[in-house]
Amino acid sequence: MNLYVFDIGDRARKVSRFIGQVRAELRRAFASEKASRKITQQQIATMIGVNRSVINRQLMGLENLTLRRVAELAWALGWEIIFVLRKRNVQEGSSVYFLNTASDIDKSLPLPQQTAGAGSIIKGKVDMEVAA
Repeated sequence: MNLYVFDIGDRARKVSRFIGQVRAELRRAFASEKASRKITQQQIATMIGVNRSVINRQLMGLENLTLRRVAELAWALGWEIIFVLRKRNVQEGSSVYFLNTASDIDKSLPLPQQTAGAGSIIKGKVDMEVAA
């Protein structure tokens, strides 16, 4: 039996994880709004001006998301995007990087009243933790 082992590389791994986390946050926000407001993919698609199938493919990861579409989805869901880009805090021998945690966000930015920890979603805001 042949066994093939390959490494996709650090850059591709980090990019893929970030995209996956953005998509996961959008799916969580959609699930929250679906449960609370009974919003459907069709209603979101109508608001944005595309077919429902496009929304479905993008949320499922079958079609690439643009920054514009991420912003349009957040708008249609009634959520706010908070994006903070920070220099990596690398500890010796560690491959885990936290780029955006609640403690790292500039104090001048408005923070949600309730926090459930990094990586959680609070109605109206998305708090993302990016770990590699």
